[in-house]
Parts: sequence; structure tokens; C-alpha cells
Amino acid sequence: MSLFLNVSNDLLQLAETLSADLRSEMLPVFQPHYIVTQTDGMNNWAKLQIANHNKIAANCVFARPNDLINSIYFLLGGRFPNTLSATNLIWLIYNILGEKEFNDKYRHIANYYSTDGPDREIKRLALAEKITDLFDQYQVYRPEMIKDWNSIGGVTESAESEWQHYLWTRSKQLSGDALPDKTIVSD
Repeated sequence: MSLFLNVSNDLLQLAETLSADLRSEMLPVFQPHYIVTQTDGMNNWAKLQIANHNKIAANCVFARPNDLINSIYFLLGGRFPNTLSATNLIWLIYNILGEKEFNDKYRHIANYYSTDGPDREIKRLALAEKITDLFDQYQVYRPEMIKDWNSIGGVTESAESEWQHYLWTRSKQLSGDALPDKTIVSD
């Protein structure tokens, strides 16, 4: 296995180079091509570009930089095989948003998705996705806040962000020690 880093400010040129590299590389049929991109949207676009250039896009495994770092961490003897990723966190938050305790305590947030309409669950899932993305960014760009939230006493919160602290600590409580967040893994 080797690592190739292609850099350009022209996405179409990058897609063309990637497609040519995949065509020329003669891997066994069941050997996947690992491609690291920043977002799921970029993954979907890259798949379409590869299929357009090569007539097929098969056996490509897309990962985000954090996924790659976590894999390397584990392979080098890290204590945790998995972290509290967006995939895990979204369903934890979705379930917490449905808990009676959250709905009673943070009525102003729950009012957004507590309608009787057919889109109730869609709104709850969309809010869980947005909060998950926000928490993922907090772990990278505001790790000191996450570490404060992880501490036993936590921090004194303003009314605006208290509900976020609640969601974070409740999701950590539900996941237990099985899924540490990125701030714990990076220490």
C-alpha cells in the first residue's frame, strides 16, 4: 500500500488525475482503493467523476481525514478502536432529542420538531445532524470547551448553550467509555 498526495486548486484536474491513477494501478479485484476527502458531498462528486472518466467507479473506499487518523492511531497501539464519530453521535443525539426529560427541560429547542405534522421526525433528524456537525467541529476547533464539558463538574453555561452541554454530557453518558471523543484520543 502506498500513499499519494495530489494537490491542486482545480477540482476537475484532480478528478482527472485520480481517475487516470485508478485506471493505471493494477490492484487485485478485491483490493479497495482508499481515497481521503473532506466531506460526503466531495465523496459523491468524486465517485461521479471517476465513473465519468473510467466508465465505472467500483471498490473505492472514501474516508475523511479524521477516519484516517483514527485508523493510524489504533494500528499504532491506541487504546480505543473507535471514537465518538458523527455516525455514532447522530443517533445518540436523535434519541436524546426524543427523551421526555430533554423536551421538558429545553422546551424552546423541542418546539422546533415537536409538531404534529408529518415532518416531525425529519426535523428531529435534521436537527440531530446539525448538532452532530457542530459537536464534531467543537472537538477540533474548541477542544478546551469539550474538555470542560467532560470534566466532572462541567462549566457554568450561559442559557443559550446550556442545552448543548446537556446533549454532549448525555450522549457521553449513553456511550460510556466505549466511544471516547477526539479530545480524549488526542491526549
